[in-house]
Amino acid sequence: MDRPIYSVGKPVVSAENGDKIGKLVDVRSDDLTLAPQWLVVDPGFFRAAHYIPAQMAYQSADGSVVVPFSKQVVRHSPAAEKVLTPQVATQLREYYGTAA
Repeated sequence: MDRPIYSVGKPVVSAENGDKIGKLVDVRSDDLTLAPQWLVVDPGFFRAAHYIPAQMAYQSADGSVVVPFSKQVVRHSPAAEKVLTPQVATQLREYYGTAA
């Protein structure tokens, strides 16, 4: 099975309206399968980075990472931490409505 490859440093944009959400700064992968689980997006100056579910994103032909969320939805999600704990992962799945 092919795993999507996301390029760190590329812009992250909303599929809803094309607005730039931020820049992809990290990809957190599953420890066992190494499949991308969460994308870490830096929205810019003086704002905390946030997670976005990788399975709901794709990389466009120009290299941008496209997600089905608005900037506001991402901005109100749990902030990214150095370590993604199981509790935060559960909060993120509930927030974004993704499967376990």
